[in-house]
Amino acid sequence: MPRTPSQTELDTICRAIGAFPAGASVEEIASVLDADIPRRTLQRRLALLVEKRRLVSVGRGRGCRYLTPEHGHNRQAQRPVANRDEALKVLSRLKPELAEKFGVTRLALFGSTARNEARADSDVDVVVDFDGPATSERYFGVQFLLEDELGRPVDLVSNKALRPELRPYIEQEAINV
Repeated sequence: MPRTPSQTELDTICRAIGAFPAGASVEEIASVLDADIPRRTLQRRLALLVEKRRLVSVGRGRGCRYLTPEHGHNRQAQRPVANRDEALKVLSRLKPELAEKFGVTRLALFGSTARNEARADSDVDVVVDFDGPATSERYFGVQFLLEDELGRPVDLVSNKALRPELRPYIEQEAINV
C-alpha cells in the first residue's frame, strides 16, 4: 500500500510547479525536484494535490499540465480549433513562447486544417524547425503545449525528419506562421 505523502513533500511539489506560470508537465516537474520520485508516484501526488484543490490540471494524458490555482484561473478553457484561421491565430500567438522555451525557428501548418477541410476528429499537422537538435524535451514540449492550446491532437513533424517522398506535398500546402 502506498505511503501517505508528507505535507512537506506536497508543498515542495507545489513550489516546483509555481516556477512554471504556464503550467508544467510531469516531466518538467520531475526535472526540478531534488528527490528522485518515480513517475507513477509523482502522478499520484499530483492527482492528490488536484483533488485537494492545491493544483489545477489542464489537458489529458501526456499533454496534461499542472498549474497553481492562481495561474490556472488566468487560463481560459480552450475549445478545439475549428478551422485554418483559428489554428493560425493560436500558432502565431504561441510562436514567441515556443521560440524562447524550445528554440523553435519555424512553425508551418499543413494537412486538412491548412486546407480548411478538418473534421471534428482531425488532428492538426504542424512542421517545426529548431535552432539546434530536436531533443525529446524540445519536441514533446512543443507537441504538448500545442495540443493543450489547440484542443486537438497534434501531429508534429520536424522539418529534418520529413520523408523525402512527402516533402514536396507538405511544402506545397504548408502555411508558415
